[in-house]
Amino acid sequence: GAVTIKDINKTAADTDSDDKLTTKDVLYIRQMLGGMIDKEGNNTDDRYKVDSITIDNKNISRYTIVIDDEATKAMNTASGILKRYIRNACGISLNVATEDQAVDTYQIKMIFDADDEFELGKEGYRIAVDENSDVLMYCGTLRGPIYATYFFLEELVGYRFLFGGIEERRENEDDRFYDCVEYLYEAENINIPKGYDETDVPAVKYRAVNQLGLSWGTYHMFRCNAQDGGGIAQEEYGWSEGTLYIHAHSYEYQCGISPMQQPCLTSEETFEQVIDWCLNLIEERKSWPQLFGQHWTQISCSPNDNTNFCNCMTCTAIYKIEGSIAGTVFRLSNRVADYLDDIIPEIEVYTIAYWDARNPPLMTRPAENVCVHFCVGGCNNHTYDCPEDCIAAGGNPRLDSVDFNGNTQPQSNALDLEYFERWMELTNNVYIWYYGPNYHYFVSPSANIFNVYNDFKYAVAAGACGIYSEGNYGLNAPYYSFEYLRGYMASRMMWNPYMSEEEFNDLVNEYLMIYFGEGWEYIREYLEMAHAAGDANGCWTNNYDRPWNLYNEDYFEEHYAEMASLFDAAIAAASDETYVHRLTLCRMHCDFLGLSATYERDYVNGDANKKAAYEEAYAALYNNIVTNEIRLTSYGSGKYAANNFPSSAEDIYNPMEWLDEGFTGRWEWDGVRWQ
Repeated sequence: GAVTIKDINKTAADTDSDDKLTTKDVLYIRQMLGGMIDKEGNNTDDRYKVDSITIDNKNISRYTIVIDDEATKAMNTASGILKRYIRNACGISLNVATEDQAVDTYQIKMIFDADDEFELGKEGYRIAVDENSDVLMYCGTLRGPIYATYFFLEELVGYRFLFGGIEERRENEDDRFYDCVEYLYEAENINIPKGYDETDVPAVKYRAVNQLGLSWGTYHMFRCNAQDGGGIAQEEYGWSEGTLYIHAHSYEYQCGISPMQQPCLTSEETFEQVIDWCLNLIEERKSWPQLFGQHWTQISCSPNDNTNFCNCMTCTAIYKIEGSIAGTVFRLSNRVADYLDDIIPEIEVYTIAYWDARNPPLMTRPAENVCVHFCVGGCNNHTYDCPEDCIAAGGNPRLDSVDFNGNTQPQSNALDLEYFERWMELTNNVYIWYYGPNYHYFVSPSANIFNVYNDFKYAVAAGACGIYSEGNYGLNAPYYSFEYLRGYMASRMMWNPYMSEEEFNDLVNEYLMIYFGEGWEYIREYLEMAHAAGDANGCWTNNYDRPWNLYNEDYFEEHYAEMASLFDAAIAAASDETYVHRLTLCRMHCDFLGLSATYERDYVNGDANKKAAYEEAYAALYNNIVTNEIRLTSYGSGKYAANNFPSSAEDIYNPMEWLDEGFTGRWEWDGVRWQ
């Protein structure tokens, strides 16, 4: 006959141990009896790294991902990502439903914080486990669902999504999900307790890391790089917030001139050209699905990439009054902003303070709807929070800066931070344009990765509301240096510049462990030595200086054998060919600099044993570059962008001369400003 409530063992049927027999219990028993789910939701083989995931000790197989009835494409994307990676972790494939479709199961519920009850804005999130054991994921209105999902996967499940996996994309797969190095920690059981409650919002509203394959055109890495600028403008990923079309150097397009020219910024013709261009672009964008003021928030009015500013009588008079070229730059921006405010008040004007326009004007204050993107041009070896280090080192004599009175002095952070702090006095709408790497000489990547911690902490504490961290892109340089590590740490500091230095170093070490494998500690030691070699040279500027300006040649001559042995040890410890490949690529710059520094001592003047050892290391470096088609510089026309690359491994001369015949690797400074 029929089974009645009296026939049920209530204790056994109370599957969630809440001392009540509920419809959730009955549904779970029916699904289990029907073979729809595993009894405990545990995997029974070794295919998965996580044996089980529970929430308030209830197996995750009992949960449904529930999305807001008003779900955007971004929330749909986020729910799919969450389902995908939970399945990959423990083998449990969760259902996804809207609120009106939700069955009587426990819920992982995504909810828009539409009224900003939790002050999440466009990007923040709050994840909480309530008294009913449901997971509530409150999401900011644009990218909140994406960021909440990656936080859940990283902090609660144990995933890591690192920069640097583009060269390992899998064939016949969705490339968007393989543009990073994915890692999942093994675990027997992961339990998210009742009462768990975490809220997180980004420290600055504008964040962009421009590294090969990251911000430009890929979408999977939102939580990893947590970016809201630079090519991530797709509705299913929450759009992006920023400028219309032009990020910087807009005068070229607005005035129809060469990028190596500047227009006269006081002429009526220039103003009309800028306005016409802006109005045409705004009209074009009105037919796009992005919304002004929500997605489109800025339009650029910015100098080109040169110092050829106008010297007409009007402009020159303003330079003298304002004590800076920035006087004409921001007078024009203010005028454009005032004009556009009457037409489309949701848009602000974005202007870079670049080259000699880094020096703030003495009289003109940027309008409230003008954003100043300050392009830091000081010393790249010392941190911004310690300008006295630059003062003690004397600054960089190979490049000068202009002070408020028009006098030149060696470039240093001391002067640049005067500029930055004065901008902060003029406006509360300042971004930082951060230059981390050496853009030209991939054989000498800048040894300043650890500076990211102090520099970003300083910038945010000083009031910067946006950071753009420029990196090497368009070439393969990040693979044979530590540029992906730099980009990863920059992204973490942009979101949370309040972390401790211990937390920062833990993240560095975790990255090295995941990316390079079992011998990662040797690479951490190498990084410390490389930074010591850079510190030994005082002040340097990565965008202009040459290898032996960035690194101390004597340090490499003395320590190269030890530095190379660290790579040898890391490669020997590697358990996988992927690790060996990454280490082999990365050691290129160590061998290049080390063999350049020891060429005279070991090859030209060394005994037979030293000469033979040098020849062996030289051949290994040559073969590494040829086999992997490693570019040595960003310029030039010869093989792998080197103008004097050897014809064979037996064609032996100082590797520094590979770049150009007779190249010494340093500026032999003659007192003339570099152009």
